[in-house]
Amino acid sequence: ALPISPVSLKEIEERSIHQLKPARVLKLIDAGRLAAFAGLKPKDVIQSKGQGGEGYELTQAISSVCMEHSDEIDGIIYGSSVYAPAGAFEGCNIVLFEGRGTQVKPDGATPLMEAVLPSGATAVEFLEGLDLIVE
Repeated sequence: ALPISPVSLKEIEERSIHQLKPARVLKLIDAGRLAAFAGLKPKDVIQSKGQGGEGYELTQAISSVCMEHSDEIDGIIYGSSVYAPAGAFEGCNIVLFEGRGTQVKPDGATPLMEAVLPSGATAVEFLEGLDLIVE
């Protein structure tokens, strides 16, 4: 196994989480519903194969078709393979296409050191829970 370098506390202190809100009504393709119409299951939309293109082939194909054939579609929404509460948009991923005008605008920011995750953990607690060293 490769040695894991520690996470710098200074780096965490320099980061923030930015909240965005729609600048207008966005037109999104629901990849999960589209997959259901094709006879696929939601888990087929995103296959947990790690980061990179391999686990995202279906959503990338849908995105390519939408971007090429309609300037009116702003993006695609699909469920997360990591965090997906049933029946909610929480945990969904939204990919917005470029060249569609202003889609989102700033709605605040929280320093990462002050942020609390849905689990109640801070960023440092989360990282330490992954057995990473924060120094």
